[in-house]
Amino acid sequence: MRSMSHRVRFLLVLFLGFVFAAPAAANASANDRYPARLSVAGGLTITSQHGELKDCQPAQRYTLEERAEFEVAGKVIIERMGNRVFSSTGASKAGGAESNNVLTEYAESNYCPPDDDPIVLDQPNCNKFTGRASASLMVDYRLKRHLVAIGLSRDTGGSQKIDCMSLGVKNPTPLGTLITTFENTYADIALPLDLKIMQFKTLGVGKKFIRRIHIGGACDAAIVYHGSKISKFNAQENSCEVDGDFNVEIKRLKKKA
Repeated sequence: MRSMSHRVRFLLVLFLGFVFAAPAAANASANDRYPARLSVAGGLTITSQHGELKDCQPAQRYTLEERAEFEVAGKVIIERMGNRVFSSTGASKAGGAESNNVLTEYAESNYCPPDDDPIVLDQPNCNKFTGRASASLMVDYRLKRHLVAIGLSRDTGGSQKIDCMSLGVKNPTPLGTLITTFENTYADIALPLDLKIMQFKTLGVGKKFIRRIHIGGACDAAIVYHGSKISKFNAQENSCEVDGDFNVEIKRLKKKA
């Protein structure tokens, strides 16, 4: 009887250990933390029209191009918990992000002689800023939270002048996308990768995800998309248009012992 009692208690301990250990094992298998190489290269241009010439009155008209260039490649640590929690550390490169605003066309009108002497008009003097590029992976904040997006930023450098900036891209599609030209160190870019969080669970060592992201359309109706490049969006005579391309590569690395 005594030996039977010990056996029952032993089996009970094994059973309880299995019950409490099983959820922990399941949770462990549902989570990932591994190194990867994140590479991003690309850029975009916002082209906008400003001003209007007037008969025998001082006025300016010019075309502004706001250009953003970005390049970075580096090791990051990816962390995944289930199919909803996802993040990575950042990859950075000194001088990898650029904001370059230029006037591509400029014209002005003035008083017509002999009524008045012309007045001197100040032409916008735009700048080029280069700073540290940073990129990281994050949850795509669309309604479906099981997707992954990428965030890009220029962390150092100056800020563009007000008269060398357009109103920018407003409410691009899909929801949650951010489109800027890194006009200051607070202006970030967020792009959808159309990758599910759970796809990172099955990404093998040495394997990679490659995405080519396109941006196009009028500034108040821009879209971010994958696949073939759309050469024309029928955005004729818009006062502001955007066009851009980014290449993203995520390669899983082998963990060090």
